[in-house]
Amino acid sequence: MRCWLGLGRVLVGMLVAGACGCAEAPAVSSGGGQVAPSVRTSAFQGVMVLLPTVAAGGLALQALVTPWSRQDIHHLVLRLSILAGPDEQPVRQDGEAVRRVITAAQLSDPVAFRGLRPRTTYRVRAYAYRTEREGAEDLISVDDPRSWADVVIDREDRPIVTLLPVKLRDTVFSGEATAGIRIEEGVYTTVQETLS
Repeated sequence: MRCWLGLGRVLVGMLVAGACGCAEAPAVSSGGGQVAPSVRTSAFQGVMVLLPTVAAGGLALQALVTPWSRQDIHHLVLRLSILAGPDEQPVRQDGEAVRRVITAAQLSDPVAFRGLRPRTTYRVRAYAYRTEREGAEDLISVDDPRSWADVVIDREDRPIVTLLPVKLRDTVFSGEATAGIRIEEGVYTTVQETLS
């Protein structure tokens, strides 16, 4: 825990000093309004820095079945939305839902979203894919709270650093076997008894 807290302080210090080498997402807005790209100024507008943490899939039941692991991730897609009660409203920029693609080589790098509204709760969902395609058959992460983070941006001048969990699906064993059925015919036997 101390390691993550120390890392968080280092990242906050780097952001405040303007020396962060984060993979940076574009400035965002909710609704259809346009937002200018973020510009470095002395005052922050609301910055969220995410550190992806991958949890492997469940244990295999047989030696031939291996669970999904971090090495199986081709890329990660992050989707950003605003929480309004129980509903999620996708954050949009230029009419498109904001999404950030993280390659396998960037999984250890922090990811920053800038230009966020203060006093707003954001949800970041993570989707891990095993190939360059993004079909349902290529998705290897779960789509539940184990693969998203809710982040409250409460002040404009302080970046929020948080962990983004990514839980990979369990690998289900699906085995088949064939068996032959052999029926042996019965035999006719007689039993002799003597009465006394």
